[in-house]
Amino acid sequence: AVTWSIEWLSSPSEFLSVAKTLREHDHPDAALEVAEHGVTEDGLNKDTLAEWLRDRASSMGESEVALKAAINAFEANPSLSAYQAVEELADEDWETVRSDLLDYLRDYTPRGRMASQHVEVFLYENQYDDAITVAESVDRPSVVEPAVDAMLEERPDWAMNACKDQANPIIE
Repeated sequence: AVTWSIEWLSSPSEFLSVAKTLREHDHPDAALEVAEHGVTEDGLNKDTLAEWLRDRASSMGESEVALKAAINAFEANPSLSAYQAVEELADEDWETVRSDLLDYLRDYTPRGRMASQHVEVFLYENQYDDAITVAESVDRPSVVEPAVDAMLEERPDWAMNACKDQANPIIE
């Protein structure tokens, strides 16, 4: 099943289905192998597969596999919860991994909901300039508002200007 899956499957969803089945039939190592290969594929539900692999590998004491899967989950769907999962697993490697994840976010152009998730991560790490860059590039209230709330004390001038920018179209 492992060999066939690696050779013939192409989507993270398919790999997840096979991995879950293998685990349910008491083949946890085979399930991890299939899932590890699946996270190298692009497609829908890659984040779900990576989260599943992260959690299963962690529970089996496979910390290196769990960390790689956590990073894959974050890169597939950058969010604060995914970021914190990586932080929890990285231990003494956290500073290096942290730097890589923040660089990944800086190089990624977010849209819609993803932009607010990026802002959350940057605010969590007190990376205010990066949060401002994302908020200004998207200019959506759902992204700007949390940034303003978090930076009222740190960057009051920016917060005031951002509020004015959001209000002006309504006022006019």
